[in-house]
Amino acid sequence: MSVTSPGRFGGAGRPVAGGEPLGVLVARVAKAADRAFDEELDGVGGSLSAWRVVEALKLHRPRTQRELARQLGIEGPTLTHHLTGLEARGLVSRSREPDIGASSASS
Repeated sequence: MSVTSPGRFGGAGRPVAGGEPLGVLVARVAKAADRAFDEELDGVGGSLSAWRVVEALKLHRPRTQRELARQLGIEGPTLTHHLTGLEARGLVSRSREPDIGASSASS
């Protein structure tokens, strides 16, 4: 027996070729794409997480690390870890902002 969830456009629960629901197939493809992207970035000393940090810095220009962490949906210590690695490779720089009492990063 299979359970499907018909939606407005036929539903993500509808089995597609091979008998798997479309949602499961999309999730597998997304995971495979993430792995391939990580492998490519790993070849040049990067990671998807580090790429997301650099991308957010370029696109959003957050004023503080706290803002950046919030935009990325990660905790401060995790961001600090990524920024330390990016800074060591010369991809970002950090400075103390005395007027707001916080650290900021730039790419």
